[in-house]
Amino acid sequence: MANLGGQGRNYRDETEQLLRMADQTIERECGPHGGIALAIVKAATNCRDNVKQWIDSDTESDRQQTEIYLYFELLYFYMHMTLLKVVGRVNSAQLQKLQDFLILLIPATAIDSYFAHWPTHLKEKMNDEFIERLNDAEREYTECDKDNKIAPVLMLLAKNIFDLLGLEEFDESKVRIILEVVMRELEGMQMNKLIQAMR
Repeated sequence: MANLGGQGRNYRDETEQLLRMADQTIERECGPHGGIALAIVKAATNCRDNVKQWIDSDTESDRQQTEIYLYFELLYFYMHMTLLKVVGRVNSAQLQKLQDFLILLIPATAIDSYFAHWPTHLKEKMNDEFIERLNDAEREYTECDKDNKIAPVLMLLAKNIFDLLGLEEFDESKVRIILEVVMRELEGMQMNKLIQAMR
């Protein structure tokens, strides 16, 4: 059996170091927009990893498909929350530049996370579908937060996650766990700091 890391190796420290290096690279190459995109992707990834334990599928293919849709839904949510936080805090030109950057980067990143090896024409089609679903989700989330209250948006996200997971009854303990993870990641995005860097 191969030794994959040796004794005493601290993978957590190595992972944190890699994330710090990624943050620095993105900041250097993409500026504050890259930092915002990275925060969205990290938050959605962490939530997916915490929630996917409840995926109950008959086949590995079905399980992976559910995981993909779960990840996409979380990306839609965190993009919505990000733009909601940015609106009114930057001028319209800065907002448009951020939206243009995110719409180029986030769908491509999401698709490549699972389908990097697929032919380009198929990934382009999936990218278009992602953007279409993103727009649909944005309309749904915007309708929920028209009173500037986060609770209806969170409940819609929880409902969407339950639907994706195929959970028939609304289990309050699972809802609580989902919302705790979602809020922890939302707070961990440090959006105020990232938005400040855009100015």
